[in-house]
Amino acid sequence: MPDVEGSKKQVGFWSSMPGILTGLAALVAAVGGLYLAVHKPDPEPKPPVMSVLEYDTNRAGSDLKKIAVADIDDCLKRCITNEQCRAISFLEASKTCWLKGEVPSPGKLQGFTSAVKIDR
Repeated sequence: MPDVEGSKKQVGFWSSMPGILTGLAALVAAVGGLYLAVHKPDPEPKPPVMSVLEYDTNRAGSDLKKIAVADIDDCLKRCITNEQCRAISFLEASKTCWLKGEVPSPGKLQGFTSAVKIDR
């Protein structure tokens, strides 16, 4: 007859309470990681910027709008905030800004300053 009094039934780790809790924690971590991998939030789009200024350069044609502005900075800001604007040409003498719907080829012309919008 086997000795019943001093023997305990051996239980495997995964059948014990610590094993079950460890398994559940691993499952929760895996499901959470999978959710985050699949449902990444879209990063905030960076606002566009303007290229370096092209002095004594006019980008003729493709005009969206001709506007009077205070200075070159005002002209650049108007292009950045206008979704259709792709470039500008600015004439210092008359404080006139041309917003461009496309990016025309640059041409040398005294007194004009141009720039191109860069989407990031």
